[in-house]
Amino acid sequence: MILERDFADAHAAADWLAVSVATRLEKALRARDRAGLVVSGGRTPALFFDRLAQQAIEWKLVTVTLADERCVPADHADSNQRFVRERLLVGPAAVAMFVPLSDKIAALPHPWDVTVLGMGEDGHTASLFPDGDTLAQALSPATTVPVVALTAPGAKQRRLTMTLPELTNTHALFVQISGAAKKRVLEDARRADTPPPIGLVLRAAPADSCVVWSPDGGQT
Repeated sequence: MILERDFADAHAAADWLAVSVATRLEKALRARDRAGLVVSGGRTPALFFDRLAQQAIEWKLVTVTLADERCVPADHADSNQRFVRERLLVGPAAVAMFVPLSDKIAALPHPWDVTVLGMGEDGHTASLFPDGDTLAQALSPATTVPVVALTAPGAKQRRLTMTLPELTNTHALFVQISGAAKKRVLEDARRADTPPPIGLVLRAAPADSCVVWSPDGGQT
């Protein structure tokens, strides 16, 4: 069963999510001396990244990668890699190992320990956009590739995205959203007979999963 946590504001949501993710990374480090973290770009996780970066864990033993990426140079303003480097891989977290999204992530230890996703108002998560040209492959439970390229009407640039099996091959999954509109979209997706991508991801999510909501995204 997927838990739902509602918070009064974005700061409270970011604080709780940062502690929750850090706790699971610490658990993994105690068990295996390594941990894997998958994160997303976009505006919503900015405050969460700020809080998580300050958590006192053995960041040098943590590998960070992306759930999705825009097909732009790494220093481009729209690059998720740039966003993660500027907001998460700073302070104590600067020593974490960052692996850009590509097929090379298949060689990293699996399952991931924590995956943190967002969601758009069209029901996309990662870059699993409705009407994407490779969406059927990306959402197939039988696909064996970890990453596909996708072009979609709702995406300004061509994207790379983890596939559904890769996103849900994790010990813990969090979905962070904000605003009343996104909350309605997610609730509808969970009930739909033919759900948008976020609904399919949640149906395949591990037992340790949680939707984290706040009424606003906060200042970024």
